[in-house]
Amino acid sequence: MPKSESQLHEIKWRFDVEAHAYTAAEAYLLLLYNPAQVAEIVLKLKSTPVVHLKAHDIFSASGLAQFEANNAHIEHDRIKIQNNIPLAPLLLVRDEGKGKMFIVNGYHRLCAISALREDVWIKCKVSRFKGARHGITIGCETARLGRSQYMQG
Repeated sequence: MPKSESQLHEIKWRFDVEAHAYTAAEAYLLLLYNPAQVAEIVLKLKSTPVVHLKAHDIFSASGLAQFEANNAHIEHDRIKIQNNIPLAPLLLVRDEGKGKMFIVNGYHRLCAISALREDVWIKCKVSRFKGARHGITIGCETARLGRSQYMQG
């Protein structure tokens, strides 16, 4: 019996995030913050409950566009959706100091889901972080190198 259109686009979700997703998020966050800040953010993510947000709202808040090119990671997630394989919740970080929201794990899942239906509810974990309001927060590196040396390197 063929599946209806609504059945094809129903998203199955895992209860929680896989351990390797936190490692991937940590690697991404180390590009933005110092190791102590990253440890704090990841610890908060691990203890944060799962919430539901709309796909189009996540894209808007992050400032990212939906990646529509033919991408193997997005296609892999589309196949999971079509085969009713549960997806892991996305990991999001809201830097209140910078007024930005980052998708630190799950961008390809979000793109795959959004390609099917933009108004679907997405399971996420959102960590709030009060980073620096202006400039780059580099912790002890500022004191050791001096700001001008850091900015040149």
